[in-house]
Amino acid sequence: MIGKIGGTDLRTQEYDNGKLLLVNGSQSLFDPLQKKVLNISIDQKIVSVYDSIARTWTKQFDFPAVGTHYWLFNKYFSRSDTSIYMIGGYGHFTYKSSVLRYHIPSQSWDSIPLLVMRSFLITWLEWDRAKTGCISPEVMAVLRVTRC
Repeated sequence: MIGKIGGTDLRTQEYDNGKLLLVNGSQSLFDPLQKKVLNISIDQKIVSVYDSIARTWTKQFDFPAVGTHYWLFNKYFSRSDTSIYMIGGYGHFTYKSSVLRYHIPSQSWDSIPLLVMRSFLITWLEWDRAKTGCISPEVMAVLRVTRC
């Protein structure tokens, strides 16, 4: 379904190459530079991009997919390096303390040492605490703290 923010004009759009079958733990994100919707699976290290002109997804996820190690991960898009940063997550009764990066132009994945993310995490911690009055379990796992 396509709609205009703040408007009432909604319409559907059929996929030309079939639906994107989602896997457990996948999440979507809008790339404001390319103006495209991305769907991310950390477990499979796949990012599928939707092209609204061609009405196609660039990749399909692998099936059958087994559970996920990354439910509830946090993510943000960085304009400065055109990357998606994925932080924390939860899977198999364990909170994750990892930071992953997907660089969009090169379509490459890598793990980011927490020291590199220190200033970002402090800003995120302040925002999270202001929003919720505490620290979310994902942030607590990344920072290795046990209570607010």
